Amino acid sequence: MIMEKRLTKVERTIDLLDHRITENEDQSDLLETRLATIEKSLLSIKHTIYGAAGILILMEFGILETLNLIK
Repeated sequence: MIMEKRLTKVERTIDLLDHRITENEDQSDLLETRLATIEKSLLSIKHTIYGAAGILILMEFGILETLNLIK
């Protein structure tokens, strides 16, 4: 009788922990998706800034002078 109660308690604990592990895996997948989206947004911002800096340089110095700076 005591052994059955202990076994039942252990089984409930295992089920609870298994459920929590599944929830954590689902949250982990969701976080990975969100982080990938944030990374894409940051890359887009980075490329926009590089493009804006390039246009600023071209407008400030002119195309021929910019090409001479690159050499």
